Amino acid sequence: MQPVAQLMAFLTDHTTKQAYLGKAAHDLVRLTSDQVADIYDRRQIIIPVELSSTLHSLSLKSGSSLTEIASTLGLPHQLVAQRVRKLISLGLLERRPDATDGRRFELHLTDYGHDQADRLRVCMRDMSRVYEGLYEEIGCDLPAILGAAMKAIRDHSLVDRFESRGLL
Repeated sequence: MQPVAQLMAFLTDHTTKQAYLGKAAHDLVRLTSDQVADIYDRRQIIIPVELSSTLHSLSLKSGSSLTEIASTLGLPHQLVAQRVRKLISLGLLERRPDATDGRRFELHLTDYGHDQADRLRVCMRDMSRVYEGLYEEIGCDLPAILGAAMKAIRDHSLVDRFESRGLL
């Protein structure tokens, strides 16, 4: 059997499709991220796709701290710090000391950052419309289903689910 045919047989086997939920989700993220990067390029949005939510968050609440952004996005502080460093290196953000607390720094968009945030906001509006059409095409509200799946797994972990079936 040819390697491509082997891969297709592997990926279309019912048990494999069911068991590799993480791979399917990862593949969807990679596919959409690659295609969104092309859209960003065409719209002259310079930020990497994975930094979009961080820039968007800061555009909604200028003067936020790393901790506030991490909390808003539900991301680890260290990851947000890496993203912020990248946005600073791209000339989109600047750090300023907090006037009332010398230990705290606030993050503010630069003029270029505001321009990029405006481009991103328009792109997200348009992307929402495109995704609505996709969800209609595939017959499901994908974000709602993913949210429900994440809530179910948080409420009853995979380990718990294995144990309740006597599989661990």
